[in-house]
Amino acid sequence: MLDLYTIKRKLFHKKPDLRIRLATNADVFEIMSLIKETREDHGLGLDLKKRDQDLLNISHYYKHGLFLVAEDNGKIVACASMYKDSSSVTHLSKLVVSKYYRRMGLGTELLSMLVLEAKDKGSSHILTSLFPQMKLGRKFLRHSGFESISAVMPEGKNQIKKYILDFRH
Repeated sequence: MLDLYTIKRKLFHKKPDLRIRLATNADVFEIMSLIKETREDHGLGLDLKKRDQDLLNISHYYKHGLFLVAEDNGKIVACASMYKDSSSVTHLSKLVVSKYYRRMGLGTELLSMLVLEAKDKGSSHILTSLFPQMKLGRKFLRHSGFESISAVMPEGKNQIKKYILDFRH
C-alpha cells in the first residue's frame, strides 16, 4: 500500500514546488476546472449527473480507491484516480494533466503510483475508457502498456473506447 505520508511529501523530479498528494473534497472545484478545460479542447464537457458524479464527493466515492492530485505552488495541475466497482474490477479514471504541464512525466508518475496501489490491493489488471477524439490520451495509454479491447460503449453521441492494462504478463 502507498505510504500516504510519502505521497503528501513527494517532490516531483527537480521542480520542488510540484507535489503529488491525496485529493480532498476541498479540491473539487479546481479538479472540475482542470477536467472541464481539458475536455473542452475535445468538444466534451463535464457530466455531474452520470460520468463525473464521483467529483461531488471524492472522499466517499474513493474510500476504496485512490484519488491523487499534483499541484504546483498550491494550484492543481494534474489528477488521476482509481476505484474498484461492485464486482471488484479496478478502474482508472480522471487521469488529466494540464496542457501546460504535459511531457514532464507527471501523467506517468501519477499512473505509476496508481498501478502500484492496484497491485498491492490484489488487482490483476486496470480498465479505463476514453473518448475517441482524445488522441493524446490514446497515445499515452498505449505508451503506458494499455491495450484497446473490443468493448465500445455509447455515451450520448460519442462512443467510449475501453482499454486494459494487464499485470499478469
